[in-house]
Amino acid sequence: MKYRVIYSRRKTIAISVDKGIVTVKAPLGTDKKTIESVIVKHSAWIEKHLAIQKRKDEMMSSLTDDDIKELKKRAKVYFKEKTDYYANIMGLKYG
Repeated sequence: MKYRVIYSRRKTIAISVDKGIVTVKAPLGTDKKTIESVIVKHSAWIEKHLAIQKRKDEMMSSLTDDDIKELKKRAKVYFKEKTDYYANIMGLKYG
């Protein structure tokens, strides 16, 4: 499995998956063997999140321009309703 390592002044090792890239953030001086053991230990989590991102990417690439326009229209309605609702609760006026 390919991954990139970012060393910094931190106390723990963190793994993240973003846009199909596995990133390991590790404390300065952490040896490669330790990093690889953490990756092996968490390989199921990494594979799960890589698969989730792959499905999201496939879903997004199948959207047409008309689909995107419709989703934007629905989002505007949804967020206006939510904004009106919470502004009323908080006694605010906006716009």
